[in-house]
Amino acid sequence: MRSDDRGLSKRFAFPELSEPRDVTEREENAKKTKGPRTVWPECRPETAKACAELAEAIRWRLSGDRSSVVAITSPATADGKTSLVLGLARELAPRVPRGVLVVDADPLDAGLTARLRPTVEGAHELGEGGTTIWPTDIQGLSVLPIVRSEHVSLRWHSPSWIADLRDRWPLVLLDCPSLEHAETSLMLRECDGVYLVVRLGHTSRRAVVEASEVIHACGGRLLGCIAVA
Repeated sequence: MRSDDRGLSKRFAFPELSEPRDVTEREENAKKTKGPRTVWPECRPETAKACAELAEAIRWRLSGDRSSVVAITSPATADGKTSLVLGLARELAPRVPRGVLVVDADPLDAGLTARLRPTVEGAHELGEGGTTIWPTDIQGLSVLPIVRSEHVSLRWHSPSWIADLRDRWPLVLLDCPSLEHAETSLMLRECDGVYLVVRLGHTSRRAVVEASEVIHACGGRLLGCIAVA
């Protein structure tokens, strides 16, 4: 990530994702492509426009000579972080030459995984431990969903796990649990930067201040605050 922090205090307010649309045609097209795929949710036009602006700001901050792992978290639940990730990822994918990987790193509430539409049963395995990475119907965008299996244990906060993702992808977005959960801080300190998502009219000023202090205390690098209307 670049060391220049100018402009990071800018907030991006945008509406929630729309309700799931009929994506039957997109699912059928994805099925025709070799291998399993996931159909990514769409956004309202105004949401896509706001996410595109934010994606451009994040892309500007990426260093051209190294990969980056960026965490998305929030002070509490229901602040809209997963909706932000879903909208932001599809705007970042065409802006990052070698692709973007989105990780559902919230084993406590796998909201991102639940909103994806697989085109086939199951997915191919990449790496050790049964890690499954799905390509999506958005060019350049892949996803690592939560694996629900008693035989698979993914160490979301493991430095080696995050380093492996950094080696394989130029940009990794982690949809992390909220800062209400202690294990989140273990993930944040291994990332190159953290964006804090707050919901206007929902998240208190005190919660934002406390969340910022937690990020700094765990060794994380707060890149900015994103306001969701």
